Amino acid sequence: MIAQEQIDKYKNKIINIVVIFFALVIAVNIYKGKASEFNSLKVRISEEGKKNLEFEKINRMEKKIGSYKELFVNREASLVMADINNIAKGADVKVLSIKPSQNESADDYSKDIFEVAVNAPSYDILAKFINTVESFSNVYMVEGMEVSYKDQLKKNGLTAILLISSVVAN
Repeated sequence: MIAQEQIDKYKNKIINIVVIFFALVIAVNIYKGKASEFNSLKVRISEEGKKNLEFEKINRMEKKIGSYKELFVNREASLVMADINNIAKGADVKVLSIKPSQNESADDYSKDIFEVAVNAPSYDILAKFINTVESFSNVYMVEGMEVSYKDQLKKNGLTAILLISSVVAN
């Protein structure tokens, strides 16, 4: 009887202890699940942060590419020829002829090449002209040059045929 009385006396406490134990087991399992979710979210946040850094790098590169494309503006042949004439006037070089020579196209750019015949009093002035052409605000490149020296009627001078290209981004 004493055992029965003790069981009756502690019956509610035993049930409460069992319920608390099961509640603890359930809580621990829920905690483990949420902890693994939390860790996977931390990993995803880290990965997304890395992706954002890469997107920012791409965005900066696109801006740089855009600024370079502004340098390679599509210009008509007459404007290119006018630029070369103006540069020659400033460098004391006489332009004998300018004619479009060829056009090369690639996926990203196209290149118009002009054959320019000039007469310069000296190599220094010719070099100054070439430097001015290559450092002009629009992108021009001297791709080839053939120089000959003339002495006609005691007029000294150099005649040069230059291949000057104008590059345009597509």
